[in-house]
Amino acid sequence: SDDGRVKPEIVARGEKIPVARAFDQNGNQEVTSRGQANGTSFSSPIVTGGMVLLQELYKIHNKKFMFAATLKGLACHTADDVSSWNGFEDIVGPDSKTGYGLLNLEKAASLIISDAANNNQNIKELEIKNNEQLSFTYSQTDNTKPFIASISWTDPAKEDLSSTIDLVNDLDIRVFKNGITYYPWKLNAIKKNEPATKGDNIADNLEKVEVGTEIGTYTINISHKGTLNSTQKVSLIVTGGGLTLSKPNSMDYNDNPIHIYPTPAKELIFIEFLGESIDSIREVLLYDLSGKLILTKKIEKGLKSAIISLSDYTNGAYVAVIKTDNLIYTKIIIKE
Repeated sequence: SDDGRVKPEIVARGEKIPVARAFDQNGNQEVTSRGQANGTSFSSPIVTGGMVLLQELYKIHNKKFMFAATLKGLACHTADDVSSWNGFEDIVGPDSKTGYGLLNLEKAASLIISDAANNNQNIKELEIKNNEQLSFTYSQTDNTKPFIASISWTDPAKEDLSSTIDLVNDLDIRVFKNGITYYPWKLNAIKKNEPATKGDNIADNLEKVEVGTEIGTYTINISHKGTLNSTQKVSLIVTGGGLTLSKPNSMDYNDNPIHIYPTPAKELIFIEFLGESIDSIREVLLYDLSGKLILTKKIEKGLKSAIISLSDYTNGAYVAVIKTDNLIYTKIIIKE
């Protein structure tokens, strides 16, 4: 792809496939002949048939079919990374030849089954609105598996074909732990054969963050750039060792009329109260993820906006508590 999207996204076996042959290598009819064949004639039906079986399994356990974006995310999230293949050696992460890796239907099916048994803490189908962030906190209790979080969404059709950016709704996922920000994989649009790096992905409508096996608390934040074309459905898939969803938190504009921008921020955070009531912002408190209070700012009475400087703080996620005359609101803010 010319913009650095991960393509293909998934691969399946298509080389040296055992097949039955009607004729032997000399062209003579031979009903018992066997041989080998190559091609997408074999890999494509493996993926297609496997996806249908995953949908069937999901419906058995959840009484509905999953979103197409969920299915795509599930396949890429559980794929086996292909690190050495036709000239690629020791390439960790997605690449422009094998995508996120080899389809692993057993792993994907096992995740569907365990997710249903764990009240859908691993596979979530969500919606995100303008000026909204979605935040989830997981506790990893053993180090047998790495913590991995992926989002996937079906992006609206691009109307302005002259635009160099293909994404209409550019969503972002970040994972935070102990003040460290973990970013999704991305490819280099100019040097496609180079290994994937981690950073702000502006090309893909699937973002995958792979952290590590360390025991502890991980906070996932889902946000968006600019203005969404419309409310966007997004699928979240999370796996790890002994995971427990400890603090789900959806910051919905309808319930929380506090608008904080830009997200993520570099120096300044602007806070606006957009509610129609006579409320005004009275105080802003800023906490790090350990719960330590690091900033208290009093706001002049009657004001519906505030500016907070993040220049003295390290990159990562923080919890902002905004107190108005009558209510208290909480939002995750990110400094990059």
